Amino acid sequence: MKTSVKIAGSVFFVAIVLTLAALLVFGQRGIAHLVTLQDQFSNLEAENQRMARENERLKHEIELLQDNLAYIEDIARKQLGLVKKGELVYQLQPGENGPTDSPGR
Repeated sequence: MKTSVKIAGSVFFVAIVLTLAALLVFGQRGIAHLVTLQDQFSNLEAENQRMARENERLKHEIELLQDNLAYIEDIARKQLGLVKKGELVYQLQPGENGPTDSPGR
């Protein structure tokens, strides 16, 4: 009778240990959750660094727009198609059949 009580006690103890181990690994605050949070943290750090670089780039562009007339002129020429007084603008359009590669034409 004592051996069956010892076996039952051992089985009960092992069941409790296995249950606690399962909760430790798969529980709401377990190791699997910790790994997921670490991955999310790494992704957020990378995004934060990307945004910090973008902020620095935008700060630099703001400084150029406030202080650098040549930069403003360059943007006006590229994005708005503006030209200075007295400049000639040539607009080239392809022919009706498109550009030709033959030297005889």
